[in-house]
Amino acid sequence: MPSPSPLPAPRRRKQAASFEDQFHCSLGRLVHETARLDFLVGLQLNWLGQHCNVSVARYLDPTKCSLAMRLAKLHSLVKRAFKPAGPAALNEFGAWFEQAGAARALRNNYAHGRWGVPVRLDEDPRGPEFPRIQMLAFVALDWDMTPNQPDRSVYMSLESFQQQVADAVKVFNSYFKLSEKHLPHVGVPGRRS
Repeated sequence: MPSPSPLPAPRRRKQAASFEDQFHCSLGRLVHETARLDFLVGLQLNWLGQHCNVSVARYLDPTKCSLAMRLAKLHSLVKRAFKPAGPAALNEFGAWFEQAGAARALRNNYAHGRWGVPVRLDEDPRGPEFPRIQMLAFVALDWDMTPNQPDRSVYMSLESFQQQVADAVKVFNSYFKLSEKHLPHVGVPGRRS
């Protein structure tokens, strides 16, 4: 017999739907913002390719090139074009590309993995007098069917997941601020630095 719930059934269903809706909205935001980043990376590749007199056509074919490949090519062009800005600027760009790669990998992992929404209730860290927290469970995509495997689920609160999404989106959106900051130092095309 199921344990009694402190909430009436219709209210529990409404809360569960709201929790799922919030989760789906956040996962959709991560996917959407990554697609936006991919488009903007392509625009930057097109601009810097022309600026540096480098063909980038193969990187702008979405059927033959991944975002990871576009980011790597953009990083090489940024290093070339922004070299006159100096080592500190190149280090800032390097840190951004590292963070963007991690955020892209997070999106891939989360978009292709399996989710339990919600999967369990955990005690609130503030104490038992607070309502229990609904938890998400995430398992990365794989097909290992070996028997008796340990549970590889990663458990997190919706708030923790939403913070990861917000952090990824913040990284994605910070490229242009960084680019604008160092744009006055961009080398002149054809001139060796």
